[in-house]
Amino acid sequence: MYKDLGGTPASLSLFTGKTRLEPVSAIRWEKPKNQLPAFSLSDLQGKIWKLADLNGKATLINVWTTWCPPCRAENIEFQKLYEKLKDRKDIALLSLNVDDSVGLVAPYMTENHYTFPVILGKDLMEATGVENAVPQNWFFTPAAKLEATQFGYVASPQWESTMIGKLEELLKAK
Repeated sequence: MYKDLGGTPASLSLFTGKTRLEPVSAIRWEKPKNQLPAFSLSDLQGKIWKLADLNGKATLINVWTTWCPPCRAENIEFQKLYEKLKDRKDIALLSLNVDDSVGLVAPYMTENHYTFPVILGKDLMEATGVENAVPQNWFFTPAAKLEATQFGYVASPQWESTMIGKLEELLKAK
């Protein structure tokens, strides 16, 4: 935000003691208090996604917005993970965008050459009863049960292996 307001690295350094902004998030894992309500939502290509469609697959749903710097950083990693896992029949990866202005999403995806599925789901996010924070990742068992929520993003070489490890753990727990 300091850039949007005309800030410079020198002024940032005076304020924070740092010369560049890092995504500010603490990663934490929680057991969900509520299950995700049944949904039927369209993605950007018009495909309808339903909670029931996730049955039989360990599923990761990445919740994000276009304006959130940690989300934007995580989108890069999520795209790599999607490319790696998209052909697996036992795993599903999709994202839930919760922007107020849905008109920003398609241009953002095109500009960044992202191909992962994006469900427009601000209303679904509000219906979940989970903390209204982004980014977050929802992990579902093959029985389509919300098993874990991971909040925040910090760049790490282990991000991909952590996500794959959690998905594999969910597959073993069938």
